[in-house]
Amino acid sequence: MRRIAQGGHSDLLTPTLQEHVPRDRSAPRPWRLGSQLYVAFFGGVIAVTAIAIENARRLRAPQQVTWSIAAAGLVGLMGVIAVSMLVSSEVRIAVTLVSVAAWGLMFLAQRQWDRVYDVYSPHDEAHGSLLGPGLLAVVVGGVIQIAIVFYLGD
Repeated sequence: MRRIAQGGHSDLLTPTLQEHVPRDRSAPRPWRLGSQLYVAFFGGVIAVTAIAIENARRLRAPQQVTWSIAAAGLVGLMGVIAVSMLVSSEVRIAVTLVSVAAWGLMFLAQRQWDRVYDVYSPHDEAHGSLLGPGLLAVVVGGVIQIAIVFYLGD
């Protein structure tokens, strides 16, 4: 049963983004959530966690979103470690699947704030390019993840 607010209105008709402050045009633009999948696929869970946390900051998401992304990254890293210890042959495929699954949780955490960005950003303002930061994250995060997997594999 729907609760009726004072004045006889349903909560359904109450605006939800009344406190939204327009974004400063000089602020760095967030990256597309779908592009982060490439970082997860090629760089692993450490790389995508770093990108997703920075993107949440760019989206001006609450600190709780950042913590949930970090938690998803930690769970993903534990999954990568577990998979690398259990699977000896096809470890790259298994680690990639775990990284992509962790990205899925990060995607869900950022989705609401990305939609707010889309609604309030000028139509000529697109998302920022993830090419440079994404490649850096893939290289650095990928090397760290490979080192962890090989260190624990021995």
